Amino acid sequence: YVKFYAFQGLILNLCFILSPIPIIGWIWAVLILIFWIMTLINAFSGKIYKVPVIGNIAARQAGLE
Repeated sequence: YVKFYAFQGLILNLCFILSPIPIIGWIWAVLILIFWIMTLINAFSGKIYKVPVIGNIAARQAGLE
């Protein structure tokens, strides 16, 4: 559970590198922020929330799949 969220957070932060690109990067940054907030809410409530593409990668790395 913790390992899954650690991998998912790491991958989300790596995706944040694309945000300095004007306009598209800003939209990307807002999407990442929304996913980050949704992940925090679900993690504190004890649920597993997979971000659409990143969640499957994180689950594989954490051994959940």
